[in-house]
Amino acid sequence: MPEGVECLVVAESIQKWAEGQDVDRAGYINFSLEELYDGVITRNSPISPERWNNYIQKFDYTKISTFGKTIFLPFDDYRMSIQLGMTGTFSEERTEHSRVRFCSDFSSLYYNDMRKFGHLMVFYKKYPPRNISNLLKNSIDWRDPDAPQAFARRAITRQKWLNSEIKPLLLNQQLIAGIGNIYACEGLLASQVDPRAFAKDLLPEQLATIINECQKIMNQSYSVGGMSVYTFTNFGKQGFGKKFLKAYNQQGQLCRQCKSSIIQKIEQKGRSTYYCPTCQK
Repeated sequence: MPEGVECLVVAESIQKWAEGQDVDRAGYINFSLEELYDGVITRNSPISPERWNNYIQKFDYTKISTFGKTIFLPFDDYRMSIQLGMTGTFSEERTEHSRVRFCSDFSSLYYNDMRKFGHLMVFYKKYPPRNISNLLKNSIDWRDPDAPQAFARRAITRQKWLNSEIKPLLLNQQLIAGIGNIYACEGLLASQVDPRAFAKDLLPEQLATIINECQKIMNQSYSVGGMSVYTFTNFGKQGFGKKFLKAYNQQGQLCRQCKSSIIQKIEQKGRSTYYCPTCQK
């Protein structure tokens, strides 16, 4: 579930947690991996967890960043990347789904993941793993002010993208990073584009409008702590973004946009899509 918005919210909360540990206001804290309860979370890390504490001791929390659905924690010449998967969360207390325990000098920080689809990796910042390198080099971040126009230009550069239905294309993190199923459904409804339309059949202006509408709903959701539709919490707190939903999980309900049709549900590439047959002809 956590999409670009939720990852940004979590990153900011990690930063606030770290700032609370920084009694000297130095801009960094001592940080270490204290316990690893389930190694599946770190299975793809270029540097094995047994060696992490050689590289992540000095946490420069002022430079936490995100790109799409990935959070980056900086440690001198090294980085930790965090991908929350479907159910990843952080807390200051251990839960039944805690997989990793980190420590500062004063407190613990737990990474929790019920379904264990998340990934934590530590790597030398000059040589990031291929998937991270490709993401940063090739994709568009959802927050980029130029994302609508960049998406419209790039979506027509590859035949496989041109021949893709627009809804699955919005979920392609190598094209645009951070938009997930929920925000894609909402952006398509707001832009009045059928989720089954092929990219090749849409005008550049339509492609740009879709991203612009996705950004609008994502920024709305960010303002209220993200979207707690299923399991997402931020340090134990739910976000209230679902109050803005007009399409996602609204099947059988009267469309709040046109107020004349019922929201329908279909499957696309194994994912649920919600749309209005009147608004999105």
